[in-house]
Amino acid sequence: MPHTAHQPGRCASAFGGGDEGDAIAFSVAWTDAGVLDTHTIAWDFGDSGTASGAPVTHTYADDGAYTVTVIVTDDDGASFTDTGTAVVANVDPTVTSVVAPDGVEGV
Repeated sequence: MPHTAHQPGRCASAFGGGDEGDAIAFSVAWTDAGVLDTHTIAWDFGDSGTASGAPVTHTYADDGAYTVTVIVTDDDGASFTDTGTAVVANVDPTVTSVVAPDGVEGV
C-alpha cells in the first residue's frame, strides 16, 4: 500500500521581539496526521540569518521589523509555512569613557 504524504496540520509559531544585539527566542509547534513522521524545521529571520530546529535563538544587529518565516517539513516532503514579524527595538549607545587628549589646554 503506498504511503500518503500528510501536510503537517496547524502550525503555531512564536514571533516575538526584543532589543538589537540580544538573543531572541523563537519556537514552533505543529500537528501532523502522520504520527510516525519525522520533521525538519527551517527558519529565515528576514535579515539573511537562518537556522534549523526548534527552539532557536537569533540576534539582530539592528532595530526594525523583520519578516520571520518557519517551514516545517515531514519526511514525506509535505510542508507547512508560517510567517510573522519580529519587532526589534533600538538600544541607546552607552558612553564607556571620555578621554581628553594630552597637552590640550582648557579641556
